[in-house]
Amino acid sequence: MNATKFAVIGLALASSATFADELVVTQQEKGGTHAIAIDYVSEGKAAAFEFRIEVPGGATAKVSLEKCMEGLPKSHLGQCTFAKGHIIGLVYNDSNEPFPAGVHKIGRVYVSGAGAGKPVVNHFLAADAKADKLPSVIRDGGAAK
Repeated sequence: MNATKFAVIGLALASSATFADELVVTQQEKGGTHAIAIDYVSEGKAAAFEFRIEVPGGATAKVSLEKCMEGLPKSHLGQCTFAKGHIIGLVYNDSNEPFPAGVHKIGRVYVSGAGAGKPVVNHFLAADAKADKLPSVIRDGGAAK
């Protein structure tokens, strides 16, 4: 009986927890190339978000950004760049329309000449139409299998 009470209380607390936008990064390494997937979980309030990912190999790595923003909804624009060993991404909307709620595959990047290691997200910020910072979380999705 007590276990059931604790389970019900736990579920109630979990369902009332504050939601945060999330950046989820997963990687797969094969033949010296790191394929890095970038996904975004939106509550539906953010008009823009930005991130910075430190890549294995640092500034000497070779990075392909061609597909970095391939999954963006048509309502939003985005750009990735590579500088000083970091992939820097920015997603925005000129009319401040919120990003649709849900899970979104933003894109993929490929890193070669990187050696050992894994990418590390060291910055993620989501902002609403007034440019106010929203609660946000970085999730390391681990290695894809």
